[in-house]
Order: sequence, then C-alpha cells, then structure tokens
Amino acid sequence: MILGEIEHNRFKYKQLYFLDKNIEITDKNWDILRVYQSEVELKNTNDFYTLFTKLDLDIDKIKQQFSKTIKQEINRNIKKDKILIEIIENPTLNQINELMNHYIEFKKFKNLTTDVEYMKKSFIAISKNIVIFKAKYENDYLIYHSYIVDNKRAKLKTSSSSRDNKEKELINLISRTNKRMHYEAIKYFKLKGKLIYDWGGVDKDISTGVSKFKKSFGGYLVNEYEGLIFKNKFIKLKYLIKEIGYIELFKKIIEKVKNV
Repeated sequence: MILGEIEHNRFKYKQLYFLDKNIEITDKNWDILRVYQSEVELKNTNDFYTLFTKLDLDIDKIKQQFSKTIKQEINRNIKKDKILIEIIENPTLNQINELMNHYIEFKKFKNLTTDVEYMKKSFIAISKNIVIFKAKYENDYLIYHSYIVDNKRAKLKTSSSSRDNKEKELINLISRTNKRMHYEAIKYFKLKGKLIYDWGGVDKDISTGVSKFKKSFGGYLVNEYEGLIFKNKFIKLKYLIKEIGYIELFKKIIEKVKNV
C-alpha cells in the first residue's frame, strides 16, 4: 500500500494505492480520499479491471504467454534495432517534468483528457515509488513508460510515444520498441522481487483496442476498486460544481429525482 498527499484545485487529496486489507483512515486532514486499485471494496468505489502478469514464474514461462507476433517483434528489436533503454528509480523533479512534457505531447496527439498537472503532483508526492523507463533511438527519446511500485507490484501508469509526423518505418520501430519495453520492465521488476506486473487497467471486454494489445502479453483479468470518497457532502458538492458545472449538476439532480 502507498499513501500520498497533494493539493489540487483548492482540495486536499489523500491518495491511497493498492489497499489489500481493511484499514481505518483515522486522520481527517483531507477533503477527498482518492482510492486507486484497492483489493478491498470501499463505499463509493467502482469496479476497476486490469491484467496481472505473475512474476514468480520463470522468465521463459512468462514469455511463452506472449503472442507469436509480440515475441517476434521483441526479438527483432533486441537483435536489430539500435535502442538504448534507460531506467530511472526515485526520479528527481526535473526527471518527472521531462516525463510530463513528453506525455503532454502524446496527450495532444491522442486527444486525451488526462489532468497532467494532477498527475505530476501525484508523482512528486510518491517519487520514491516511481520508476521511469525511457527508450532512446539515436538522439531522440521515443517512448516513456512510468510505473507506480510498492513491495509486491509494479503498475504501469503511463505509456507515451512520439508518433506525430513520423515516417512509417519509424512508427514501426516505435511499435516494436514499445513491446520490448514491457518485456524489459517485466524482467527488471522480477529481478527486483516484485510479484505482479500490473498492466494499469483494461476494459472488462478485453477483445478490442489497447486492452486487446495488453492481453497479447498473456496475464489474467483482475477486478479491483477505484473511486473518490469525500470528507462530507459540502466538499462533494464543491467538487462536482468544479468538475461539471452548475447546469450539468442540476441536470443530474433532476434525473435522479425522476428515477426515485
């Protein structure tokens, strides 16, 4: 389990990662308790699905779970592509900024809605539990992966690549390198004594998109829980107004009344 604390948009967040047993949060010096991938279902949390790869297996047995295509591309990347992979534990503020700057460009390319400022604050708060992987080709860092790590699991938090305005050959190189980075991370965290490589979330139906890609490495589906727990109703109201505005909140209230 990991605990972190940040302030964002005038709210004090206590962040709780990977709760594996019921505990009582006795202090109340927070407005919002944000629960990430709890094994325990807490009030106001929702289902969260991810894939686990068990790291207590022999590395060859882990690799046997990969699809034929994944294995071929990893092997080609190792043997032929001139990629340098760097690993950073307990990153500095500058290294976190570098990661976030790369992710911002990826966010624009993918049209994502991630609150990067919130994520940055979260990384800084638990930097000792952050590991960053970087893939370098010639003088360009093509891919960044980041992980949140506790005593037994390594959770993939971000995966960002530089694909905008790239030629097809380079895009294919990036694709192969991205697959290899997962393999290198699996080997690395296995050597560090971790038991689980957590793929960071999938859809319950893992037959399409990114979920299908993650499943091509094997792994098994796990149901955990995430959500926001508010200190009181007033804090919840302030948060909802901040996030969705007065009009949308009013619509939600009306809709709830209709369904009563």
